[in-house]
Amino acid sequence: GLYQAEEQRFDCGWLDQEAFINVAGVGFDAAVCAAQERRWRFLPGSISYVAAVLDALVHLRPSSITLKLDDTVLERQALLVAIANGQTFGGGMVIAPEARPDDGLLDVILVGPLSRSAFMRFFPLVYRGQHVNHPAVEVWRARRIEITASPAMPCQAEGEAMGYTPTLVQVEPGVIPFLIPRPSPGPP
Repeated sequence: GLYQAEEQRFDCGWLDQEAFINVAGVGFDAAVCAAQERRWRFLPGSISYVAAVLDALVHLRPSSITLKLDDTVLERQALLVAIANGQTFGGGMVIAPEARPDDGLLDVILVGPLSRSAFMRFFPLVYRGQHVNHPAVEVWRARRIEITASPAMPCQAEGEAMGYTPTLVQVEPGVIPFLIPRPSPGPP
């Protein structure tokens, strides 16, 4: 049948000067991106990703972070902080099961300290979005997120390595137009 398009407007996230539509983050996921770009890019896609995950696991250490979510300041130990406009990234990881790209907010998912073996058991939960119920995980929503960390943590936006903390992540609501096809009603 015929289709009509309906315009929807999605939010845009900014990690410092870098725009992202889906997910940015600091810590473990950014370390994986950096390792994949630096050392494992010559391997085929999924193999280079697994190699980069194992590489980042070897160096897995929590950082002491200060997280400013709008006007709330939190002190935490963290392995990673993912900041999501969309729900999934990295080939099917449901990092932010409740995220909506049009709500004017970013979902902030913090993973606290876990041993390597606990992290290895934790990691597969992300593919089903079940990690958010884990005791090491906290979830918030905010418009503006400032992150400082000691030691500094690597940053990523849309899977591209983006230097180190401190970093500022913000949302710009409703600036990306998307056309969503809608089936048109057929003849009466």
